[in-house]
Amino acid sequence: MRATAPERTRLDGAIEDLDGALDHTRPERIRAATADPTSTLWTTLGPPPRTPGALAAWRGLAVQLEAWNDKPPATDEWIDRMLGEPTHPSLGRRPGREGREAWNRLAVLLDNWGPIMAAAERLDPHSAAMAPEPMTWQRALDTAAESAEAREVGAANRADDFGLSL
Repeated sequence: MRATAPERTRLDGAIEDLDGALDHTRPERIRAATADPTSTLWTTLGPPPRTPGALAAWRGLAVQLEAWNDKPPATDEWIDRMLGEPTHPSLGRRPGREGREAWNRLAVLLDNWGPIMAAAERLDPHSAAMAPEPMTWQRALDTAAESAEAREVGAANRADDFGLSL
């Protein structure tokens, strides 16, 4: 252990540098993907929308996907097979304890992307959440997701009022 300590320290530093560089360049990579039809983000999320609210929400989810793809948590495939852990077409197999919460959140967002995008289309283009800055992208996504959820709950409640179940 002592003999390899300097090399392990050097490698740990290199990993931290790479992680920092990925974090630093992520907003620019998202902006570039917005104009690149060959981007995997277009395949996963569809083409970037034209309205400011929807574009901000698209970029908010894109940031999360890029962060996931930049450094997905390690999975224990043997345990996953034994437990029958679910998989997602865009995220792969759900990881063990570490990373599970992020995987679950991304899976829910991706699985409900249609209603979230529809809600994002209705966001006020003059809202502070729509500024073209990376720090507002997440806020736009959260606002659209909450709005989509509220509409879904409202529709379910109205259906219950009429004795219908969806």
